[in-house]
Amino acid sequence: MPRFSHTFVLILALMSLLTSRVTLAADSPQVIDFQLRWHHQFQFAGYYAALEKGYYRDEGFDVRLHEAAPNRTPVEEVLAGRAQYAESNSEILYARLQGKPLIALAAIFQHSPSVLLARKDAHIYSPHDLIGKRVMLNSKSDADFQAMFLHEGIKPGAIDVVPTSYDINDLISGKVVAFNSYLTNEPYMLRQHGIDFTVINPSNYGIDFYSDILFTSEQELKQHPARVEAFRRATLKGWRYAMDHPDEIIDLLITKYKVPKSREHLQFEADAMRSLILPDLIEIGHMNPGRWQKMADSFVDVGMGESNFSVDDFVYNPNPKHEVEKLKSAMVAVSIFGIAGLLLALLFLLGWLRLKKEVGLRKIVELQEKSRNSVLELLASGASLSIILEAIVRGVEQNNPDMICSILLLDHEGKHFLTGSAPSLPDFYNAAINGVEIGAGVGSCGTAAFTGERVIVDDIQTHPYWAPYKELAGRAGLGACWSEPIFSLSGQVLGTFAVYHHDAFQPTEANISLIEHTAHLASIAIERASAAKAIKESEERWKFAIEGSGDGVWDWNIQTDEKTFSQRWRAILGYAGSDVLPTGLEWENRFHPDDKQPVADAMQAYLDGITPDYRVECRMKCKDGHYKWVLSRGMVVSRSEDGKPLRMTGTLSDITERKKTEEQVHQLAFYDTLSKLPNRRLLHDRLNQVMAASKRSNCYAALMFLDLDNFKPLNDSHGHAVGDLLLIEAAARLKNSVREIDTVARFGGDEFVVIVSELSEDKADSALQASVVAEKIRIILSKPYQLAVQDDSPSTVVEHNCTVSIGVVVFIDHEASQDDVMKWADAAMYEAKEAGRNLIRFHDTKA
Repeated sequence: MPRFSHTFVLILALMSLLTSRVTLAADSPQVIDFQLRWHHQFQFAGYYAALEKGYYRDEGFDVRLHEAAPNRTPVEEVLAGRAQYAESNSEILYARLQGKPLIALAAIFQHSPSVLLARKDAHIYSPHDLIGKRVMLNSKSDADFQAMFLHEGIKPGAIDVVPTSYDINDLISGKVVAFNSYLTNEPYMLRQHGIDFTVINPSNYGIDFYSDILFTSEQELKQHPARVEAFRRATLKGWRYAMDHPDEIIDLLITKYKVPKSREHLQFEADAMRSLILPDLIEIGHMNPGRWQKMADSFVDVGMGESNFSVDDFVYNPNPKHEVEKLKSAMVAVSIFGIAGLLLALLFLLGWLRLKKEVGLRKIVELQEKSRNSVLELLASGASLSIILEAIVRGVEQNNPDMICSILLLDHEGKHFLTGSAPSLPDFYNAAINGVEIGAGVGSCGTAAFTGERVIVDDIQTHPYWAPYKELAGRAGLGACWSEPIFSLSGQVLGTFAVYHHDAFQPTEANISLIEHTAHLASIAIERASAAKAIKESEERWKFAIEGSGDGVWDWNIQTDEKTFSQRWRAILGYAGSDVLPTGLEWENRFHPDDKQPVADAMQAYLDGITPDYRVECRMKCKDGHYKWVLSRGMVVSRSEDGKPLRMTGTLSDITERKKTEEQVHQLAFYDTLSKLPNRRLLHDRLNQVMAASKRSNCYAALMFLDLDNFKPLNDSHGHAVGDLLLIEAAARLKNSVREIDTVARFGGDEFVVIVSELSEDKADSALQASVVAEKIRIILSKPYQLAVQDDSPSTVVEHNCTVSIGVVVFIDHEASQDDVMKWADAAMYEAKEAGRNLIRFHDTKA
C-alpha cells in the first residue's frame, strides 16, 4: 500500500477515535463475519468468550463465527470480502510478501504450535531424515515448515510432500512418515493410541513464528478504522477472559458447540496453549515489529519473498496518532507555506523523534519489568523450577527477538551440565550438551561454570573455546554465545545463563547488564527450588521423626501439660542439654507477640477437627533473646475412648534461611534493587490504598512525577556506576523530604514518583500543601551531589549538579482512575521540562 495511502488511513482512524464507541453502540448491530481456520475447538477460545460474554455486542457487533470448510481458507475469505476478519498462522505474512493486502492485528500465540510428528519407530529426528520420505503438509498454510526446510538446505522436491488429509490415522497406519500437526491437539491423540512419537519443531531450527493471528484486509482498515480498533479490543478482552476461565470455555464447547472431543482432550489443548500464548508473561496479542521483520527476512532468505520488504504497513498500530508517517505528511503540507514552515516542521519532527526514542526505551523497561515480575510471582506461588526457568528464558527472548537463551544447571557433583531450560535451541543441541563435563576451553558455558567468570564469544567459528563444538554450533545455526555463571548466596556456581545469536555478535553494555540481572534472577529460582525440595523431603520423613531426624522432636501430655523435648529441639533454640526449659505461661511467652494468637488458633483448629494436622510457622525466642523462625508440626498420637486427645507428638524445624529467601523474593518483587525504594508494582498497590483512603476520608491526595534534569551527561562522562550513586543519593534525599505515611517510588531510570496522602478536604488548600512539599523536594534535589567513586585507585569524588522537573496532580478517588492520575502527573512533568526544567507544574483536572 503506498505511504500516502497508509497515512490517510491513519488520519481517518484518528478522526474516528472520539466517536467510534458512541457510533458503534448507537447504530443497530453491525454483522461481522469471522472465518476460523478449523472446526470448533479450544484453539479459538477467545472468540467464543468475546461472543458469549457480550464483548462484541458491547462494541455494536453481531459476530458470526464460520468453521473451516474444504477449499476455503481464512486468507481467501478475507481477500474475497466474504469475511471481514479471520484467524490464521504465518501464511498471512507469506501472502503479504506476495502482494496480498492483509493487515496483522494481534498475535494470539507468541510461539507457533505447528510441528511435524513422526512415529518413534520411523527413526525421524531432524528435517534431514525426511529427505525422500512421504510427508503430509498443507502447501498453502504451512509456510514455517517450508522456511525450515529451505533454512536447513533441503531443496524443494527432496521431500515427497503430499496434501494433508488432516487425519492422524494416516500417520498411525504408516501411510506417511511425518504429519503436520498442532502441539495442542494431535500429541494427545497419539498418546491415547499408545503410540510413541518424535517432534520436529521449526523453532528449534531458527524458525520461531507467531501463530493464530487475528487479521483483516487493508480495505477494512481504510474504510472502517474505528471498527477495526473496536473489534480487536473486544477480541483481546475475550482472550483474557478465556485464559482466566478455561473450564467455563470447555463447558461451552461441550454444551453449545457440541465439540466431538472429550473434556480431557480439551483440557490438554487448553494447558498446551497456555505455554504458547504466555498470558502470565506477555500481554495477549502483543506483536513486536522487529520479530515480524525477522520472520519476513526468514522468508526472503530462502527465496519465498522479495528483498527489501518492510512490515511497517503490515503490522497494525493501535495508536495511529503517534505514527511518524502522519508527521511526515504534515511536514509536506507545512512546506507549501514556505521555508520557515518547513524549518518549523523539521524542528517539530526532531523533537518528536527524540520523544519517541524516550517512550520506546521506557516501553522496553516496562516489558522487562513485567517479565521479571511474572517470574517473581511464579516464585511466590511455588511453581516448579522447570516452569520458572522457562519463564525466565522466554521473557528474555520475547523482549529480544534476536536472542536465543539457555539455562544450564550443574549436577550434584558440580562437574557436569544438566539442561535447565533451552526451549528455543534444537533438541539435538540440548541432547549433545546435556552431561558435558565443564572445564577451561569447553565452550562459553563450560568455561564460565569452571572459572566462575563471564565468557563472551562473539564469533563461535573462530574462537578456540568452541573448536570441539564448532560443527555442532554450525548445525544449530549459532554464531555467538555469551555466558554468565549463576551463583548461590554462598558463592557456589549453580549453572550458567547463556545468550546465543545466529550470527557473530558483540554485546553492548545493556546486553551485559541484561545477562547479569537474568543470572541473578535464575539464582534466586534455583535456590528457592532447592529449599522447597529440602522441605518436601523433610515432610516425607515425618513418620521417622520420633526415631530422630534433623528436626527437633517434642511430646506433650495434654492431661498433665507435661512437655518433653529432644536434644535437637533444644539446640535449635540455643539451649544446652543441662539447661532448664521454661514451662507454663513462661513458655507461651517465648512466642513472638505477633505470633501468639496464630499459634493458639492453629492448635485449637486442629484439636477441634477443623484442620487435618497442627502446622504453624512462627517466631520463637532463643536462649540469647533473639527470635528464630521455626515450623512446628504435630499430631495426636493418643486419644481416650470418647475421642478426647490425650497426647501429641511433633517436630520443630529451623526455617530461618527459607524465610530469608522469601524475604529476598519479596524485596525483589516489590522494591527497586538499586534505590531500595518501592517499584512500580508496589507503587500501584500504594496508589490504590491512597485512593481508597481518600474516598473514605473525603480528603485529597497528591501524586508527583519527578524526572531528574542533566542526569544523562553524568552517565555519558563517568559511566553508569557513578550515575547509580547519584540515583541512590537522590532516593535518600526524597525519603527524607516526606512523611513516613507518604510513598516514594522509583518509576524507572531517573524517574521517581511521590504520593502525598491525607491532605485537606478543600482542593485549593490541598494544592497549596502539595506545592510546599514539591518545592521542598525541588530545592533538596537541586543541591550539588558529592559522589565518592571507589575503584582500584584511591577513591575520588565527582561533583555533579542535577535539578528536577516535577509534575503534580491533586486528586480524590471519585474524580479519576489510577491510570488518569499517573497520566496527568506525567504530562505535567513534561510541561515543566518544556518550560525550561527545574520547575514545578500542576495539572488542572478540569482542563
